[in-house]
Amino acid sequence: MQKVLVSPLNDEDADVRLEFGPARAEVAQRAAATAIAARFAAIDATLREAREHPELYLSAAFRGDDAAEFAERSAAADLAVRLRMSESTVRSEALRADVLRGSLPTIWAAFREGDVAPANAQTAADFALSLPEGAARTAFDDALLLAAQTLMPARFRERARRVRDELDGTPAADRHAAAKAQRRVWLENDRDGMCWLTVHLAADDGHRIMARLDATAAHLAGAADERRTTGQLR
Repeated sequence: MQKVLVSPLNDEDADVRLEFGPARAEVAQRAAATAIAARFAAIDATLREAREHPELYLSAAFRGDDAAEFAERSAAADLAVRLRMSESTVRSEALRADVLRGSLPTIWAAFREGDVAPANAQTAADFALSLPEGAARTAFDDALLLAAQTLMPARFRERARRVRDELDGTPAADRHAAAKAQRRVWLENDRDGMCWLTVHLAADDGHRIMARLDATAAHLAGAADERRTTGQLR
């Protein structure tokens, strides 16, 4: 009996499968964004509840002038254990949710509907924090809604930075001086005995360092017995 080979290109269901896979991925992505937004909102609500009603978290013996602070710490610690997150991450998400909810309502609503990627929502909140509350943040929200819904995180970050700079009335030199004062170095352990050493510093200093690394790596690469990659040489 002669075998009949059916090409996938002639399969009547091929078009359906080709469309179904990406569509399913899109649905999953929206669901994930919605779930993260819900987590942000729940963390924010929990910490606000602790501040406003510390009696729910503390016994009478611990209620004093700093009861709200202690109650918030208790709530953050509880959330960190339940969510398997660090307390700093819990507080960061609460702060971002508070900024989004209170100052960027249209981006917040789109985030909660799954129309804004979590990375873009976080970027919007982080940049908005450096703007004064009120009209500047409202303008920031209005100007970036479409970009937050459509741009990839790297491009959105650049767009958000430009809009934020346009709306901030502080002279550029003063903003740079304030940012430069926050420069720092930190280390994060990685697998297999490796680590990440990260430096946050002024852009002109960073570019000078990179140029020197490039020049040194290019010089070393000229040796006849050199086998290291450019990245290793840098």
